[in-house]
Amino acid sequence: MNSFLNDIGIDPGFIIIALGIIVVALLIMVIMLMFKYAKIQRSYEAFMEGRDSKSLEEILIKVVEDNKKVKQQCKNNIDAIIDMKRKIKASYQKIGLLKYDSFRGMAGKLSFSVALLDGENSGFILNCMHTQDGCYNYMKEIIHGEALSVLSEEEKEVLEIAIQCEKMSD
Repeated sequence: MNSFLNDIGIDPGFIIIALGIIVVALLIMVIMLMFKYAKIQRSYEAFMEGRDSKSLEEILIKVVEDNKKVKQQCKNNIDAIIDMKRKIKASYQKIGLLKYDSFRGMAGKLSFSVALLDGENSGFILNCMHTQDGCYNYMKEIIHGEALSVLSEEEKEVLEIAIQCEKMSD
């Protein structure tokens, strides 16, 4: 065999040194793997300490049950939010208010118009006119931003204020 290595021009000492380096590298890697294995083994033993397969099964069952409860509560919350959105849309949420003099000669701006509208611009306008003879109140129904009867200038203005109220909050 010596003659074969000598014929190709390779010194057998270099091969032995190379193989020695490879053995040392492999030995270092085996030692590192042993330390990692020992660390994993300690973690596993700490996890399993005091527990048997039955208690782990109970823990998993409890986690699954808790997850089902959380999912149900989430569904209930979504249903409640949808219901609240529906109710809010039907409540009065846009308000317009305008004070004015019913007759230009009267001072004090004792007359006023109030518009209360829901999310679909439906509701009513309450107009309260103060005159020298008394106070007169009128209510006019509004459906989708349109009045069912003729509106005065003040009522048109207060309706526009209420409708614009939504655009200001966006």
